[in-house]
Amino acid sequence: MKKRVIKSILAVVIAVMFFASTSGAIFAAQSASVASKEEVVYANVSAGGEVKEVSVVNIFNLKGNGTIEDYGQYTDVKNLSTTTEVVNQDGKITVEGEGERFYYQGNMQNAQLPWHIGIEYYLNGKKVSADELAGSSGQVEMVLKTTKNANVNAAFFNNYVVQITVTLNTDLCKNISAPDGMFANAGKNKLITFTALPEKNATYKVSMQATDFEMEGMQFAAVPFSMGFDLPNVSGMTSGFSALTNAVGQLSNGTNELTGGILKSKNGLMELNNGSAAFQSGLGELSDNGGAVLNGSQQILQGITAINQGFQSSGGGDLTAFGQLPTAMRGFATALDGVAQNLTTLNTQYQSAYTTLAQNIGAIPAQSVSNADLDALLTLYPTDQTLAALVSNYKETHAAVGTLKTNFGANNASFTNLLTGLPTAAGTLSGSQQSISANLNNFAATVEGALNNSDFYQGLVNLGKGLGDLQTQYTTFHTNLGMYTGGVTTMSTQYANIAGGIHQMATGMGELYNGSEQINNGLKKLHASTKDIPRQIQEKINEYMTSYDKSDYKPISFVSEKNTNVSSVQFVIKTDKIEKVQPEKVEEVQPEKPSFWTKLKDLFQ
Repeated sequence: MKKRVIKSILAVVIAVMFFASTSGAIFAAQSASVASKEEVVYANVSAGGEVKEVSVVNIFNLKGNGTIEDYGQYTDVKNLSTTTEVVNQDGKITVEGEGERFYYQGNMQNAQLPWHIGIEYYLNGKKVSADELAGSSGQVEMVLKTTKNANVNAAFFNNYVVQITVTLNTDLCKNISAPDGMFANAGKNKLITFTALPEKNATYKVSMQATDFEMEGMQFAAVPFSMGFDLPNVSGMTSGFSALTNAVGQLSNGTNELTGGILKSKNGLMELNNGSAAFQSGLGELSDNGGAVLNGSQQILQGITAINQGFQSSGGGDLTAFGQLPTAMRGFATALDGVAQNLTTLNTQYQSAYTTLAQNIGAIPAQSVSNADLDALLTLYPTDQTLAALVSNYKETHAAVGTLKTNFGANNASFTNLLTGLPTAAGTLSGSQQSISANLNNFAATVEGALNNSDFYQGLVNLGKGLGDLQTQYTTFHTNLGMYTGGVTTMSTQYANIAGGIHQMATGMGELYNGSEQINNGLKKLHASTKDIPRQIQEKINEYMTSYDKSDYKPISFVSEKNTNVSSVQFVIKTDKIEKVQPEKVEEVQPEKPSFWTKLKDLFQ
């Protein structure tokens, strides 16, 4: 009976063991449904940045229970979710996962981070170690560097942003400075944050005045940079540049109009200069010929005077001399006709020169650019000395042109009188019945008639009176002719100064035009080079922002390339604290208090 019971128990035990073994095999064969995997890499580094320990918390988002397979070179592993054992065999990790999220931790040996972290410390300008800095006082500076580690997959360095947080106790640290950091307060602590962008080696500095210096460990957090973001709206900035380029365009158009106005003034002054030169030449010829005419007239006057004086002194008795008188008179008349012809020629030359001058002065354009516009142009370029000189020259030139036109208008009556005076003088000498030449011819005929007339004595009386009148009349004419030729000579001399001023104005306006043309061409180039600034800014911003657009980055496992379906990997790195060594406290040995039994024993001793 006893044996039978034992056999029954053994059968039940064997059956249970077989069921357990087969059911375990069935469960082991069922893989968990992993929706995604996340990795959080924790690293402890020294105060100088040397890696000490690296561990990874692996997080699985499950759709159902089952066996999880993962990969990683870990020295040891630990289940953080259940009590189930995590098996680590040659880099392959297996564990039974339960629930929606399952965690296990793996510790790595000799692991390297994607960034080399370097931290240097300086006390009063001298480089010191973290241990030497602990408990020190003075000017403290820390230099933090993150650089690419070529031994680790570059995907992390190229796509991750590293945020560095430095925590300083404001009781110990004063006058804190960090040029590239962002500051925040947390109680009595000052938090300084730096951000190192992807693909960039970074260097940051923190300085302070420290007393008995100590510091919490720095923290480096690295996550993928902006998996997707919108480019900033720069329409406000580009619209401002558009206004600037439009203003440059308007300025260019204004200088173009200014240059056109200066060109018209330049051309007008050049024509005036040419006409003025011709007028000056005509006045010179008129002055030179006027002297010859005056000399001839002087000789005629002397001849008439000599004849009259000779006739009067002779008493009219020398009939032979009277017989020669008609021929002499006609010779004088012919000479006067020549003088009249010279005056007519001079009048033609003067009229041509005067007409050219009047037309050129009338063709000078009015000031095409107002002083207000010129002053506005100077306001846009207050330091451009060349432009200031050109504008000043332009104003002075147009002022001089205005004065010239005013003076010419004021003296126009005098110029016109010359046009009428010369023909009048020529007509007095010859060409009419009342001219001196006609009178001389008539007088010659009278003398001839008198010589042939029996009443000759009365003829002599008439002849004497005629000679006296002729001398008086010609003396008046000669005096007026002298005043006229003297005026022409004076005008020729004075007009040389006017002609020189016109030439200087024409030359100055030419220089002004050349300068304004250079400014105009420069503004055209400036407008051409700046009109596309808004588009170029937008393109540069797009290009710059695109280089940091990591939206196409697909996370990869930090611990093993065999791990797939990774949705997130992040790094949390912390440095050691900097703290001074506290002296060991010596505990006082307290005397042992006697127990009740000891006290009772002492009573019986």
